[in-house]
Amino acid sequence: MFRSLKAILFSLLLIAFVSSCDKEISVENGVDNTTGTQSGTAEYTLDGQPLPCTSPLISGNYIVGTELDITNNVVVNVNVTTIGTYTIATGLINGIRFQASGVFTSTGPQTITLFGTGTPLAAISGTYTPGTHGCIFTITPTTSVIVPVGPIYYSAVIDGTSYSETADVNTYANEFGLTGGSDVILSSGIVVSASPPPANSTEFYIRKGILHSYGSSMSNVTFKAFFSTGTYGYGASPNDGIEIQWIDEAGNNWSTNNGTAIQTGSNFNITSVEDEPGQAQYSVRVKATFNCRLYDGAGNEKILTNGQFTGVFAKL
Repeated sequence: MFRSLKAILFSLLLIAFVSSCDKEISVENGVDNTTGTQSGTAEYTLDGQPLPCTSPLISGNYIVGTELDITNNVVVNVNVTTIGTYTIATGLINGIRFQASGVFTSTGPQTITLFGTGTPLAAISGTYTPGTHGCIFTITPTTSVIVPVGPIYYSAVIDGTSYSETADVNTYANEFGLTGGSDVILSSGIVVSASPPPANSTEFYIRKGILHSYGSSMSNVTFKAFFSTGTYGYGASPNDGIEIQWIDEAGNNWSTNNGTAIQTGSNFNITSVEDEPGQAQYSVRVKATFNCRLYDGAGNEKILTNGQFTGVFAKL
């Protein structure tokens, strides 16, 4: 009996030891797929839980073998029902995890920024769940920085005529800028760079405002979030919304803000936003689709349909 009891105890200790070793190895290899953790006095839910997060804003490059930094973060939407402190984290998957902490001082819809730590181990997808019952998002590290592909361009049908210009080395360029001080309007355009300009050339601009409290301390996360995917309205001066400007073949200026600026039946949708590497300043590449009414200085009107735009906006 005593010998049997010793054998049973030995077996239990051996199982516990093996399990402990397996756990330690899995964490060290970055494949610990345990659920996330959370604590604090606040009560809140993550939009989308337990399914994919609603419109998560994923920033940064995730490169195998390169340690994450402050640019690697994910902004998720939450709904706060009780104010207070919060700490929330994902599990460790493929060598990296995401975590955030802070204080909710009001209830209602808000966002939290989860900052990534660790080093991606392999070019495989990982599904991350912030908290114990959160929503999910996916990160897929790569072996090198992914540069956005595809043309910088605009195309549209304006009063039945198709127009399209693409930024290239010699004739057209993507021009970006901002106007204002603390509150700014950001612009991106396809403009003529050749001199003299080619015959029948056109130019096109999109302006988006107003980005409030703009300055050198503004984070890249906040800047990128200003261009989050979704539907936006057109805005008359001072342009707290979208303005589209088109310069026709004769050099005439047409804008959604000219004339009556009426935009009944118009729409503007940002379909994607991603980091644009290789720029002197932090920049994002924005893709949009739209239709609208354009007016000249005399109030004459043109109808724009099937509009598409891909351009860069920079944090100047």
